[in-house]
Amino acid sequence: MKIVQIVTQMESGGAQRVAYLLHQAFCARGHEAELWFLYKKRPTYDNARNVRVLFARPPRGIDYLAIICSLHSLLKQLQPEAVVTHTHYANALCNLVAQSCGVPRRISVHHNPLPTYPHLVRLVERFIGCLGTYTQSVAVSRSVETSFSSHSKAYRQHMKCTYNGIPELQCRPPGEGARARWGLPDATPLILNVGRLAKQKNQALLIDALVELPGCHLAIAGEGELRSELAACAKKRGVFERVHFLGEVSSLDVSELMSLCDVFAFPSLYEAMGLVLVEAMQAGVSIVASDIPAT
Repeated sequence: MKIVQIVTQMESGGAQRVAYLLHQAFCARGHEAELWFLYKKRPTYDNARNVRVLFARPPRGIDYLAIICSLHSLLKQLQPEAVVTHTHYANALCNLVAQSCGVPRRISVHHNPLPTYPHLVRLVERFIGCLGTYTQSVAVSRSVETSFSSHSKAYRQHMKCTYNGIPELQCRPPGEGARARWGLPDATPLILNVGRLAKQKNQALLIDALVELPGCHLAIAGEGELRSELAACAKKRGVFERVHFLGEVSSLDVSELMSLCDVFAFPSLYEAMGLVLVEAMQAGVSIVASDIPAT
């Protein structure tokens, strides 16, 4: 089967990782599978097999028209039997284009609760969902599914809950000097957070908490638009020397970091299903997490 998955932006995020894991599974099962990103925010999957980017940078204004034209042309050329979209912009835009190209199976995957979507996207998404643009909608957790309860029966009859899956975490005992390789101090309590440096992930709360924990260090694995703001916050709070920004890391690196930390902190303001939280549970790490429905 020819399957195209489409995600709004290329970066190291949960939705992107789910799409890539599915892509690997489709390829392993012999499907003609491709994974497309509408634009590149960071080069996370640049060298991956059968992965392409439609636009090389975050778009502005008329750039969106170029993306739509490119998307339409590629779908017409490839003629996939199924399109699977991830994240709200891709769900609304790409399924409309796929429908116009005659793609028979059009599946939208919702990775966040509905109230977190931009207002205009919510209106468009509700409208096209009732018109049959989606042949199937998937909510990745019960909390996401529940957030669509105000939608009409015509919309919800095509929705089902399918939990995200992750590979078994390759937990490995830390070797000698493992912390030093990451620039982390030995023999001090270490708090770990893994996630995009974005408002949703709420890392500023951890920096504030560090003020009350003078003997602890905080390691944040991830990249994002708030890096400079979080660094400035750490300097202002007088804890910059105890905050370690590790940048984007691989899944194997996450496994090693889990083995090095004393506590995994997950203070997100909202989530659909935190993959890294499941990995922390799998690794047996002590966890402190925000009290949100998905968690």
